[in-house]
Amino acid sequence: MNTLRRVASVVFGIPPPDALPPSVPFTDDPCQLCATPCDVNHPQLPGYLAKKIDTGSMQGSVKPYVRHILIVAGTSRLWAERLDDEEGSWVATVAEGTQRGKPKGRVIVSACDKFESEGAAKIGVSGSEEEAGALVPSVEAVGEAVAKLNVASGENPETAQFMVFPEALSVPSVRKIDAGRVGEMLASDGKVPEDVPSVPLEGKAWIFVCTHKKRDKRCGVAGPMLVEEFRKAAVEMGLENDVFVYGASHYGGHKFAGNVIIYHRDAAVNGTWYGRVRTCNVRAILETTVKGGKVFKELFRGKLNGPPEGVADKSW
Repeated sequence: MNTLRRVASVVFGIPPPDALPPSVPFTDDPCQLCATPCDVNHPQLPGYLAKKIDTGSMQGSVKPYVRHILIVAGTSRLWAERLDDEEGSWVATVAEGTQRGKPKGRVIVSACDKFESEGAAKIGVSGSEEEAGALVPSVEAVGEAVAKLNVASGENPETAQFMVFPEALSVPSVRKIDAGRVGEMLASDGKVPEDVPSVPLEGKAWIFVCTHKKRDKRCGVAGPMLVEEFRKAAVEMGLENDVFVYGASHYGGHKFAGNVIIYHRDAAVNGTWYGRVRTCNVRAILETTVKGGKVFKELFRGKLNGPPEGVADKSW
């Protein structure tokens, strides 16, 4: 198929599948600040998983999409393998609503972890699969702990926060019975019903790392390490009030783990997808992409092609 598309690019002037989009501000700068191999003890993927990361071209691996709805629901360790097929789940309910909205392009619906300060637990960084698994509590134990936490904190499973991109919009408290209706309107025009309060998101950049372990072990191990490293580095670089990092459910491309999406007030880099991200890349990404507005060719998978209105603000 790629060969046919390359032929078409010559005959009809259609860009080849691995062509870099000219509108993206790329840089040839190195995407890591430490040596290879790492000389500063950044956590690394276990060898048995590192061997399973696809080393082929990542260009064209992001299907075109115009909007991303993220629902703060549950925790990545407990998410079902396929949330969009789990009847009655937040993701399934909102996804069904987006289809009724007849969107003008693809709308992605994902779950994400509730934001936590730097210091997330390390998962599976040892050298073998058995050792990595031993560090992860059982589903039953985690489920019981989460249930107790919800009761203790007064959290209501019948409401959830939505985050919407590229609009950088927060819908702080959506009732479960309204979820499909909200999804329908967001898909159609990026707006929420008048009776559902919404506000602009705080911050200047929002980073979503796939941590969906039941969907794929590669993201399930690489993702939490990256979330912790991004949060730690953001604090070290004085960005903790501007950059927010979340674990997210499947959005595509597990073979390229770690997978990262960066939404940003600078429209030029808003919705940038990176693949094969390692903890050694984190500080370079924060410095060059988040602060500097430049995109690494080596890590680039694709980009949001939705409307950028309302998010352009390059000030730091």
